[in-house]
Amino acid sequence: MARKLAAILILILLLAAAAYFWYLRQQHYAELAAHWLARDCTVTDQAALETEIRDAGEALEPLFLQAFANGPPQREMDALLASIDRIYSRRQQRVRAGKAYQEPSMANSLSLPDEKQQAKNNCDHGYRAAALNALRIIGRSKGVELLRRLAAQDSASPFQYLARLALQRQPVKR
Repeated sequence: MARKLAAILILILLLAAAAYFWYLRQQHYAELAAHWLARDCTVTDQAALETEIRDAGEALEPLFLQAFANGPPQREMDALLASIDRIYSRRQQRVRAGKAYQEPSMANSLSLPDEKQQAKNNCDHGYRAAALNALRIIGRSKGVELLRRLAAQDSASPFQYLARLALQRQPVKR
């Protein structure tokens, strides 16, 4: 009886450990996807990051498909818009202080709503473009299907050219 109890206890511990390691792996994949989507042109570890994305492709493909479909998380957009508010407020303080045209960018300044809209559009486009690029790197069926669908759209789609380019850059796995 004691041996059966010990065996059951060991089995439960092994299952708990396996579940914990699976959870950690899923967390790593989510962090990897977030790092890829939030990066900018200053990333110095591009080749290593692409290799990691490619190696984890099966687990990451659904995350990047969802990222393309939904765009950036609302909390990122909120942080971006708060930043625009702060910058605009400082700029307006400079205008009121009579330092309005000491900086060339101030002379051609947009209104606050226009600046916010432009920033939102740029952020959304960059985020979705990063998701498409990751799907190109991964090269799995659902991502390639999305790239082909986008590439076949008319030129009014902001992602049509990017999808065509992505399909040309690397032979995709089938």
